[in-house]
Amino acid sequence: MKKKYFKLSVFIIVILLFTFKCFVTFGETSKEVKNIANQAKTLIKEGKYLKAIEKLEKARKFDANYGPIYFYLGLAYHLDARDFNKAIVHYKRYINLSPEDEYVNVAKYNIGDCYLCLDLKEDAIKWLNKAKEEFYNNNDAKYYKMALNKLIDITSGAKRQAYVKERDNPRPTVTPKVSVILKTTPTPKPTDTPVSEITIPPLPTNTPVPLSQPTDTPVPLPQPTDTPVPLPQPTNTSVPLPADTVVPLPEPTSTPVIPVMTTPVTIISNEMILIPAGHFWMGSDKTDKDALPQEKPKHKVYLRDYKIDRYEVSNAQYCEFLKAKKAEGDGRYKWIDIDNKECRIARHNGSYIVEDGYENYPVVCVSWYGANEFGTWTGKSLPTEAEWEKASRGTSGRIYPWGNVWDPLKCVNSIGGEKGILMEIGKSIESPTPDYKIMNMASNISEWCSDYYSEDYYTVSPNNNPFGPDSGSLKSVRGGNYKSDKIFYFRTTYRRGINPTETHPLIGFRLVTIFQ
Repeated sequence: MKKKYFKLSVFIIVILLFTFKCFVTFGETSKEVKNIANQAKTLIKEGKYLKAIEKLEKARKFDANYGPIYFYLGLAYHLDARDFNKAIVHYKRYINLSPEDEYVNVAKYNIGDCYLCLDLKEDAIKWLNKAKEEFYNNNDAKYYKMALNKLIDITSGAKRQAYVKERDNPRPTVTPKVSVILKTTPTPKPTDTPVSEITIPPLPTNTPVPLSQPTDTPVPLPQPTDTPVPLPQPTNTSVPLPADTVVPLPEPTSTPVIPVMTTPVTIISNEMILIPAGHFWMGSDKTDKDALPQEKPKHKVYLRDYKIDRYEVSNAQYCEFLKAKKAEGDGRYKWIDIDNKECRIARHNGSYIVEDGYENYPVVCVSWYGANEFGTWTGKSLPTEAEWEKASRGTSGRIYPWGNVWDPLKCVNSIGGEKGILMEIGKSIESPTPDYKIMNMASNISEWCSDYYSEDYYTVSPNNNPFGPDSGSLKSVRGGNYKSDKIFYFRTTYRRGINPTETHPLIGFRLVTIFQ
């Protein structure tokens, strides 16, 4: 009998030991899963999406119910633009596993963006609308507006009118819902700033967090407290861009049929910002491995007082110029290509009108001559490269208009295969410059400057109020735009030359005034 009980007790002890071992192993597995997820998060931030996917698939074998795995898988497939269908599947799995998680609404927005990339507009509208409502219910005003603006951009007819009405007649704010964070699904903490509508999906940061960015890209995450980790930047060898490369123009189309404006619109006035006289560092240091040859050398420049437009010149403002001139050119040079489908100004009954809803968007398809003539008409002028750069980087010598760390959520762009979307001048996701509060110096549209362009001009440039070379075949263009797909385009020092007769749909302008 004792022998029997002894065998039974040994058996029970074995069972208990086995159970304890399983318990310990489970704990270790959870820790391992988190470690792998964090490694994958870092790989995503570095743009190594395939390696991140390999890591996450490994983590999934340990714990198939750990929600953040699927969020990061969605991000990896989404950012890589490799398989939007897989991104959607993973985002949805994340939502199902962690329905109360802090970034579920971001996942919904990103699902909408993926459907948009697949040209499944109705599905995109459905998911973006879900995200919009949840952002509203949680009192996330910034992301609510971002989702709403995206819906306005991709809808038409009665649907678009309803969204425009919602934008122009904001609903009252609500008390945010209390988010319940499941202990089994740790949530990432957001990185810096939200995103434009064309941004890259939110990426996770040091805590399991997605990194946001907007537009034909996913939504930005809530603003962070710690400094974002800079993403890798291209080197000169990776930039196959001759300085004098002229961007090809799209084939002209027939004049679009543009409806007469029926909805009252508030036209945004273009306030001018004072840039005090003083010195600043222009160009890039020879040790800056990410700088292109035409950005060097770094040199100290003095500029007198001047004022610069806070925003780019809008369609409404340029349309008034065309009405006054009763022409689209001076017989020698075309000012604007109204026949380009990207142009939102059209001929109407012997005059000109702006397509309904595009009054406050930046004017594009304008040649350098058209921009310069508008400046003369208003008593202002195009900025010199030096004036443009000082307004963008300030006296602290910022690499980007917002600071020294690249953040795809700080400007509208098409990095990572995302499709950027042009934004209204007063509603961009791009943060204003910290000192002068000027908007869209990095993106939205590229901008004409007054100077002739020369790649090596900085080697002979005067140090006081430089105006560029005396002659040349190209004019300088500054800043990236919503279709720019390389980080170097968004640097405050990046410069290139374009034929002044080009009427490109990605180039606009802003103006300056000088104090004599």
